[in-house]
Order: sequence, then C-alpha cells, then structure tokens
Amino acid sequence: MVDEKRDGLIQNLQFSPNNQHLVTTTESGALELWDMAGNLIDTFIGHHEPINQIRFSPDGQYLVSSSDDGTARLWHMQPETFRHVHKPNDLAVVGINFANPKGYMVTESNLSLHLWDFMGHQITELPGDDAGVALAKVSADGQIAATLAYDGKSALWKLNADTPQSLVLKLLNNIIDLDLSASGDYLVVHLETDVTQLWSVEETQVQPVFERLGIAIALSAEGQTIANLTVDGAIEILDPQGNLKNSFSHPDTVDPNTIWDIYVSPDGKFVATWTEEREIYLWDSGGLATATIQLPSSVTSDRIQEIAISPDGQWLAAGTKTGAYLISITDQKTAHLPHSDEVIDLQFSPDSQHLTTLSADADGTARVWRVETSQSLLGRSCQWITPYLKNLSNQELTDELEQLDLCRNITSM
Repeated sequence: MVDEKRDGLIQNLQFSPNNQHLVTTTESGALELWDMAGNLIDTFIGHHEPINQIRFSPDGQYLVSSSDDGTARLWHMQPETFRHVHKPNDLAVVGINFANPKGYMVTESNLSLHLWDFMGHQITELPGDDAGVALAKVSADGQIAATLAYDGKSALWKLNADTPQSLVLKLLNNIIDLDLSASGDYLVVHLETDVTQLWSVEETQVQPVFERLGIAIALSAEGQTIANLTVDGAIEILDPQGNLKNSFSHPDTVDPNTIWDIYVSPDGKFVATWTEEREIYLWDSGGLATATIQLPSSVTSDRIQEIAISPDGQWLAAGTKTGAYLISITDQKTAHLPHSDEVIDLQFSPDSQHLTTLSADADGTARVWRVETSQSLLGRSCQWITPYLKNLSNQELTDELEQLDLCRNITSM
C-alpha cells in the first residue's frame, strides 16, 4: 500500500495504461508522477489553478490535463514536455475522447464551444448555451458531437462538413444525462421524468429507437451494453439497437425505493446495484446472480457512494463515508480500507493488481492498495524466503523447514 499526503489537496488521480505509474494533481495545479512503490518520479508545472480533468492516451505516451486557469495541456511522458492545446481564454474543458489516435477535446469559451485535436488544431466551432455546457461527447471518428447544458437542453451536431450541421432532437423534457456510442450511431438520454431513450443518429436526422421507464441508467465503457434500472427494481439489459437482451429482478425482499444506483463493468459482463442499507447485488449480464454482499457498518448513515469492478472481474470495491471496502467476488471476503473521510473516487489499475482510493478529507489523501488473495501473498513470501533458507548456515534448521513443505507448488500471482 502507498499512502501519500502532499502539500495541498489531491484532487485527481489516474493510472497509466501500462500499470507502471500513477499521476495525481494538487490544488496548486501541479501534476505529480509516481511509481507503484510510492516514489515521486517527477512534478509537471504549468497550470496555475486547480486541475479538473486528467486522462492518459491508450498507449500511455500522452497525458492531457485541463485546469480552472482556462488552459488544457498535453504532456508527452518521454521526455516530459508539454504544449498548449487551446487558447488561454477558453474557460473549461467539457469533453475528452481518446478513442481515436488523434484524440478530441471540447472546450467552452463565453457562448461558444471549440473542438480540438490533441496536436492543438481547432477542428470546428459550435454554438454554446446561455446556461453553460456541462458535458460534451464526441464520436471516435470526430464526426458526431452531443452536448448537454446545465439547464437540461441537448444539442447534436454532424461535423463532417465545413459548417457543422445541427441534427434535430425532439424531446419534451429536460435531460439529466446522455451518452454517445463510440461509433456515433446511437445516443442514449435519461430524462427528468425517469425515462430512458435511445436514438439512432442517421445521415441527416435522428430517429427514436426505444423508450424505457427507469430511475437510473449505466453504460459499459465499450458501449455495447446498456443497463436500465426500472422504477419497480428490475434490471433491463439492452444492446445499442434497443433490443432487450435480458431482464431480471432483485429478490422479493428488496424495496425498490431503497435501490440507490446501477453500475455496469467496463467490459459489460457484470451489472451491480446497491441500496440504502449497504447491500450490493451483483449479476452477470445474462441475469445469473453472482453475489449478494452486505457491507458492515457501525455508522447507520454510512451509505455506499460508488462502486467499481476490476477489469478481470474478480474484485469489487465500494466507496463509503468512512473509507472503502475491497470484496472478493469469488468468496465475498471483505477488507476495510480506512480513510478519515468520504471516499470520492475509486479506480482499479488496468491489470487489476492495484486499487486507488481518493478521500475528501482535509489533507486530500490518496492511497494505492495492492490487490491480492492470501494465496498470492503466500507466493510472494515464498519467493522472498526461499533464497534465504538456502543460505542458512544452520543445516539442521534448513532441513526442518524444508520438511514442512510450506512453499511447494506455491507461486506468486
């Protein structure tokens, strides 16, 4: 475990795709690069206000950061250099997409939105919104963009022409959330009336595909699985075309009014919900109940804030107001990962061997936890002790330890 407290609140953290590094940011606008043993490798100075977003490119060669100082910077990790990606008078970054090697970013300035690639080239400019834009999504090919304003209004744009073309989205109610498929072919919106809608984005128009009642929606990172939580507590699994692939329910003893939220694992293989009573229900996407987990608590108000599932599907992490919990999905063994305040962010490393927890406490503590089973821990211990035993001068003690056979067929994981 690595527990680092820096000068200033840690506000963001991100694993590198190769699992070798972790980047954190501080209130002063600095980025700090760490190895997995907790050693500070380098500090990147450029922003002079707090950083609100950081993101690695898939190959780990670039890191993009956006700050309250109105700038976004692209950092090349080898060597550590940076370039400005957009003009300093742009006020906020509202969307980042690394799905394409170029990468795309949407920034907001006054009443305009600007679409950039990560070489610093402005691709196009779009009208903003009087209320301000809260969220922007761009397809992987940069041809479709969707925006959501703070007043619940949405806009959809086709970008493959010299002048962006507005696509009419006929909605009767304000939007709470939206997502755009990587291909740009489908748009999912969740309305304030607890209705989820899927729209097909075609060449010159947008067509409704399906509509579902639901109190929450979740999308897998790969964009192929949509999970809808209905008002009666049922879970509906849909594909991007709106086809209902599966539907299943909570146990009869669960009050639908106590279900807090829904989560889909990045690969779309697992679906989880959690309740006000700190119960977590886990299914595979086929509807097979995998686990029901009751988190312990000595504080009745210690609700689950968010959860994450490891990429290998072996571990579940839950963030609460008193720390985090790491749970083995196989045997449901649970470990409490303490913090002095609410855990506001959870992330597994891409290889599932580490978990970061970020706390809202006054000193902004970020902790990196090694994720391993008791078998793995024993394996690492045997790797360490075996050379030591071979070098012992007391042959009698060596023989006795070897006869115990503790490390036979034990390997580090």
